[in-house]
Amino acid sequence: MYYEHCEIKTPEDNIIIWRYMNIEKFLSILENSELFFSRLDALEDKYEGHLPKKNKDIIVNLINKKNIIDHYLFLKKHCHVNCWHMNDEESVSMWSSYAPGNSGIAIKSTIGRLKKAFKDAVEDIIIGPVSYIDYDNDSIKEDSSFATSFYKRKNYKSEQEVRAFTSTMSNCTLNSNGGYNLENETVASGISIKIDLSLLIEKIYVHPNAPVSYTHLTLPTNREV
Repeated sequence: MYYEHCEIKTPEDNIIIWRYMNIEKFLSILENSELFFSRLDALEDKYEGHLPKKNKDIIVNLINKKNIIDHYLFLKKHCHVNCWHMNDEESVSMWSSYAPGNSGIAIKSTIGRLKKAFKDAVEDIIIGPVSYIDYDNDSIKEDSSFATSFYKRKNYKSEQEVRAFTSTMSNCTLNSNGGYNLENETVASGISIKIDLSLLIEKIYVHPNAPVSYTHLTLPTNREV
């Protein structure tokens, strides 16, 4: 279920959000009423979950630096995100990046709908915007143990991302040194979380250049389902 975190500010309920995907992922969402949350270290950007250089420089001088480094390695494996694009309108670049091949689908929703749609989820869900930084010259506030999950490189700024976040940290055990047991650990590439589709989806759009075979998904006068 969604909850409001004191350090992660959720955007206003009326903010419009989009999720672009291929048809296979869309059909999976419809069939299972679930959203897939990718593990942070399985995402394309390998800086996901990393500390900027300035934050690392502080850790280097700490006595317990190994435990702190282990902690962030652990976080990358046990933080999971489901990513959305904030925009009032469709985005050509997002179609190209996340639904290539002219056969994609986009779900249009709002922050308010996304929050409500997690009403039956057993997991704790946080929703927050991504901040874009220079990992060589900027630093971040480590107000919570998963603060790094809401930062990305400036190269991705055009994505205007907001993400739903959850973690599986509570399933892990500590070792005798106070760190996490990381050796021989097997973690799935992500987790699926139950969603109420009737609350989530405002409209469904097909790719602007979708083939004729997609016409059964469209209304006579536009591309909305």
